[in-house]
Amino acid sequence: MGDKPRVGFIGIGMMGKPMSKRALHAGYPLTVYDIRPGPVEELVAEGAARATNPEEVARGCDVVLTSLPSTSACEEVYFGSSGLLKGAKAGQTLVETSTVPPSLIRKYAGAASQKGVVVIDAALLAQGQPGRKGTAAEIAARGQIMVVVGGKPEEVEKVRPVLETFGNPVLHMGPLGSGEIIKILNNSVAQTTFCIICEVLAMGAKAGVNMNRLYEVLTHATARSWAMEDYVTPYLQDGKGSSMRTEAALKDSASAMELAKELGVPALMLSLRHTYYEWAQNSGLKDRPAVEMLELWEGIIGKPIRFE
Repeated sequence: MGDKPRVGFIGIGMMGKPMSKRALHAGYPLTVYDIRPGPVEELVAEGAARATNPEEVARGCDVVLTSLPSTSACEEVYFGSSGLLKGAKAGQTLVETSTVPPSLIRKYAGAASQKGVVVIDAALLAQGQPGRKGTAAEIAARGQIMVVVGGKPEEVEKVRPVLETFGNPVLHMGPLGSGEIIKILNNSVAQTTFCIICEVLAMGAKAGVNMNRLYEVLTHATARSWAMEDYVTPYLQDGKGSSMRTEAALKDSASAMELAKELGVPALMLSLRHTYYEWAQNSGLKDRPAVEMLELWEGIIGKPIRFE
């Protein structure tokens, strides 16, 4: 264990917990911090050390990973009065795995570079492949989450062994911010497709078509998509979802809108996607799986959207 870098994890939530456990069980000396005591106690019971704030994590670790639910939480962890950059030291690497706008990654890096600290972005993507089904958290717990990384090649290679404790594959996408950009674009396709699926399923159910037959066509003909096969299938079975929370999906959408504005690219369909997720959050689905947005359509058509 002595030749392994000391690793810190900030944010021991849906994704942070399985990732930090993978690093711990791979033999990395681990320090964890979260505003909630429960997840921290769970990791401490398995051998991790406890920190009282992000600054303390930075002071005691060589590599620090963050996995946080919102852009505001990310900024507080990095720039707060007891934030990461207060304790950061030369030679250290900070790895942002949260989904945040690339502009924020550049802001981190600019401030960190003044202390000789490296920042890379390592965004996480679930994989809709055989043997890699399930929620992103379940896939991470199996060490199979796709990690798309932005940063200088030598900086990425330095922390690759840590990332590979929970990630497979770990893909270097290009310069700083590239991982976040690619995740934002990927999620934009998946989530916009889901919004269209909601309307199509509502129309099919309202029209009285056999939902099993409609599903068979939508998963084998030209409309086939990951969003339908992985995202929607559990809901059609029993009305339950296993997707990311609506609040997190809306955060992804906001990052896409900011990126489009920064690049000067019209975001016509993405604007509609953003409106969908705002509607879902304002309708009480903030802390529920985003796939349960289908409930809103059930209310509109007056009947369930389920398999026969």
